[in-house]
Amino acid sequence: MATKPQLFLSLLVLSLVVAAAQGGGIAIYWGQNGNERTLTDICATGGKSSNRPLGDAVLDGVDFNIDLGSTPHYDDLVRFLSQFSEPARKVYIIGAPQCPFPGRLLEPTIETGLFDAVWVQFYNNQPCQYSSGSAQRLLESWERWASSVVVGKLFMGLPATDGSGYVPPEVLVSEVLPVIKKSEKYGGVMLWSRFQDVNNGYSDSIVNSV
Repeated sequence: MATKPQLFLSLLVLSLVVAAAQGGGIAIYWGQNGNERTLTDICATGGKSSNRPLGDAVLDGVDFNIDLGSTPHYDDLVRFLSQFSEPARKVYIIGAPQCPFPGRLLEPTIETGLFDAVWVQFYNNQPCQYSSGSAQRLLESWERWASSVVVGKLFMGLPATDGSGYVPPEVLVSEVLPVIKKSEKYGGVMLWSRFQDVNNGYSDSIVNSV
């Protein structure tokens, strides 16, 4: 029996906690653990309606984090969603491909050129992640993405706790960020996930360098 494509629309928080002059931000995935407080607590963006399923939280974009299924028609969906974007209310289109280039499940969709940002998952993939104390594969993969992908901003996606692809904060600050920040497409760092970040304080350790 054929497997139906699955679309995972992950809720996330883009934390604007970095000075604008530094040019980078930290995006943190939310919604993976019941201890992360409510969506209203996290987003609190002020929308008003008597029948809003998310309360006061305002949905202003979609993140395509697709790990299973096949590729057809996600590009059509992106084109459809982008039509809702207006000067007064931007609809953000984000993608989170896995780091083996060109991100097989999202490649045709990202090639539409309609993505505002792409945060590549540089973890759970040995050929393109930090491992054995070396950032070489990670940086080589970043360079390939930065030199090829058609997108406004590129984020480096990392786990916020020990695991496959984990980069110690001091290594990220001293060895990785100075290199990737040279790219015109550099947008910042994406962390998986908020629960792990709150417990480990990862973003607090890197925020002044992002």
